[in-house]
Amino acid sequence: MKFQAALLIVKNMERSVKFYKKVLGLRVTMDLGANVTLTGGVALQTQESWCEFISKDLQSISFGGNAAELYFEEDKFD
Repeated sequence: MKFQAALLIVKNMERSVKFYKKVLGLRVTMDLGANVTLTGGVALQTQESWCEFISKDLQSISFGGNAAELYFEEDKFD
């Protein structure tokens, strides 16, 4: 199993990308609008799209504890 990225849920994608570029010097490697992957193992996803994916409403997401996930990939998954 290979660690790919820490996925952080954000309310404002444009503002968040600017922060990670300016403060940490990260670069965007893939931009799909609601999902942005940056160098350094950081991925960002909008709160709205994440809620759709996990079938939760916006009010159920509490920033500061349950607004992130670790992303792994496995080539030989049974």
